[in-house]
Amino acid sequence: MAELDVLWDVDPVEAERILQEFIALGGNHIMTGPVRADGYKHHYPDTNWFGRAPKYSAFLRWVWAHGVATSIVVMTDIGPWYDSGRKAFDWGAIARDFDRFYDELDALGIVLDRVVSQWEQWQPRAVCRPLFAWMAKRFPHAKRYWHNSCQPPHLSPGSGAEEERGTWESALEFIHGLYHEADTVNEYVVNADGRTPIDQMAYDEWDMVRRMRGTEGSPWGAPLLNVDGVPAEVFYAEAVAHFMYHDGGGQDVAAAWARKALSVDGVLGSLDGIP
Repeated sequence: MAELDVLWDVDPVEAERILQEFIALGGNHIMTGPVRADGYKHHYPDTNWFGRAPKYSAFLRWVWAHGVATSIVVMTDIGPWYDSGRKAFDWGAIARDFDRFYDELDALGIVLDRVVSQWEQWQPRAVCRPLFAWMAKRFPHAKRYWHNSCQPPHLSPGSGAEEERGTWESALEFIHGLYHEADTVNEYVVNADGRTPIDQMAYDEWDMVRRMRGTEGSPWGAPLLNVDGVPAEVFYAEAVAHFMYHDGGGQDVAAAWARKALSVDGVLGSLDGIP
């Protein structure tokens, strides 16, 4: 579903069939973007909407007309805009290409209501923070989120060497919360803490909610308030997609994980699995 825009661009009939099947399963939200990417590590055709804002706006309006919400991943992880080896953004290239494209979307009346900084973003705090600040300035009316990387499984938007609460405080000046990616279904059988992957996912959801709320013995103490001045939001965003795509996992597994995530008090929604 994350590559639905690429399919719609070349075969709108097939895209319509897939979207209808998704809706029939209970789906009402997709993550999509960025508008310039390498096709998920070349599993899909190259993604390039630059210079084609009117058609991309038509894609978004088509999805929304079906009652399906979108979370748009607004920044790429490829060059020249981002150097993954150096973990550095080229802000001149971003202004030239991404800002121009989003200006064109604005002119077409497109208002994005949920945006995500990057897929599986993991950088030091000093690199993350300018992206969050840019996102807040670029999309001031949208809910804004960080999507963690599960490699390593680090749940604060900074490097593993940085104090975790501080990295969240830095990010939450500009964003609203976490789209949580968990270890995938077959990452292990039982981990060092005696938890299966699905149980570890639920534990991490509970742990992040208590840290954001400052409750139940949170090791971070007081609540972590987001840009709106309320405890940061936690969504279950991803765990089963890799298993389904690469290993043939079925919808029953996805639904079980989504239900488990939503059984945790304080988790605001499931974006992966269709509960």
